[in-house]
Amino acid sequence: MAAPNRPKQIRVIIVDDHPMLREGTRLCLEREEDIDAVGVASNGAEGLRLVAACQPEVLILDIHLPDISGVEVARRVRVDFPSVAVLILTGFDEVGYLRALLKLGVRGYLPKTAAEQEIVAAARAVAAGQPIILGQMASAALADDAVQLTAREYEVLQMIAAGRRNAEIAEVLFISPKTAEFHVHQILRKLKAQSRAEAICKAHQHNLILPANPPYPLPGA
Repeated sequence: MAAPNRPKQIRVIIVDDHPMLREGTRLCLEREEDIDAVGVASNGAEGLRLVAACQPEVLILDIHLPDISGVEVARRVRVDFPSVAVLILTGFDEVGYLRALLKLGVRGYLPKTAAEQEIVAAARAVAAGQPIILGQMASAALADDAVQLTAREYEVLQMIAAGRRNAEIAEVLFISPKTAEFHVHQILRKLKAQSRAEAICKAHQHNLILPANPPYPLPGA
């Protein structure tokens, strides 16, 4: 008599707006006996709906999404579904972003250049409660002399660098203009800057500004 099939223990949702990368990640995970890719999404809102419906063990998440940023998705998941381990898989190899995401409670961070078996191993690790950072960013991200921004402040900083005013920042991040103004004030204080222009200059010095095409489109853009 054949032994019954063992159920897969690690359920994973993948959120990425790149179809080939999304499907490739799904296929490499599905080949594993203990991992089940229970859903895929191409944007943040769809990803949040899937997490709410499936409550997986692991969410594999890109940062650059067409509607809301991956940072905001990660923040909402950590608040509403703290048992879901968030694993960032992204092309943004930025120390400042990594530092902010770790403060937010993200459990793993991999570049999209990671090999299939590295992704599989990372999914298993974060599901088991083990943090994982691939590459050479870990020591820099945890350096004591780094400017310590929260994940939300890091998001706001990118928008300041893109020339967004407080009203626009509030609209994109679904916060009040007063809250946006508070975050801007905190960023200037931590960077010891007297103006937005000086803050941007100092942020570049600390490698806190993302490369071109940051993931903060305005609604309808």
